[in-house]
Amino acid sequence: MNKIDQAILNALKVNLGYKEGEKVAIVMQEWNPKFEEKFRQKFEDSAALCHRMYEVFKKAGVEVELLSYVPEEPRSGVDATPELYEKIGFKEIIFLPTVFSLTHTKFRKTQSEKGSRVASMPGFTLEMFEEGGPMDVDYNRLHQETVAVAEKLRQSRFVRVVAADTDITVEIDPTLVHVSSGLLTEPGKFGNLPGAEAYVVPVQEGNTNGFFTVPAGWGGAGPLKFRLK
Repeated sequence: MNKIDQAILNALKVNLGYKEGEKVAIVMQEWNPKFEEKFRQKFEDSAALCHRMYEVFKKAGVEVELLSYVPEEPRSGVDATPELYEKIGFKEIIFLPTVFSLTHTKFRKTQSEKGSRVASMPGFTLEMFEEGGPMDVDYNRLHQETVAVAEKLRQSRFVRVVAADTDITVEIDPTLVHVSSGLLTEPGKFGNLPGAEAYVVPVQEGNTNGFFTVPAGWGGAGPLKFRLK
């Protein structure tokens, strides 16, 4: 088995904790002719990954389905179609290597409430499974390091973020720290791969000082034309 196929199989067995006999679904978004041509390559890359994952799982003897639908809008956060709700039924494990994210949608939440383990992978390509890529890591070690960062957040009241055109200090609530390490092995668990996230939201009306820059293109249905500082 080559490196990419092995990494894909590891995502199933390590990240999602696959057990023999469990049912698996891969959700693919198909090209909508209404969309701008600039999105086409992303759909082609996503489709290539979805089909490769399906083939790898099938060869490994996994009961897997490749389910597709045509998204109605070219942006993340738009819910899946009613047809997909009907087709998916219940699967212990669901992969979402989609063009546009389904993480914060009713569809994903519904599957989590059923007890499915859901891996959201918007924008993923085959290259991300290559040797040295973001999925070619020791996830048990990564989990430990992510938990360690979360513990530092739990012992803090302020977080400073420094990046290009950004230097801001934000007050946080240490009791609201969460870990998304890429290990999604419990029923109802969901997260974005490749993971490695220790995160917390700012305190509403808390003490904040500094500045940050929002890149052009952010904003969902109304993306910014220019970056905003």
